[in-house]
Amino acid sequence: INRGQFASWAVESQNAVSGTWSLTGSVGVSNPNWAPGNGFGGTWNVSEIFVLRLTVFNAEGASSTASITVTVA
Repeated sequence: INRGQFASWAVESQNAVSGTWSLTGSVGVSNPNWAPGNGFGGTWNVSEIFVLRLTVFNAEGASSTASITVTVA
């Protein structure tokens, strides 16, 4: 993404009922609890690489974790 520009993401996971998420870097999430339909956005004013880590749980309690790496240039 471009430094100084607003970026936002909607985060979805099939069959998920709840979860947790975190961001590394200069921008954090205000609430670590994730629910289907949640998203996040922000303006990154520094060049950096950050990682979104999302762990989701289905109705039976099984979990799955995914991470994405984003570069701000």
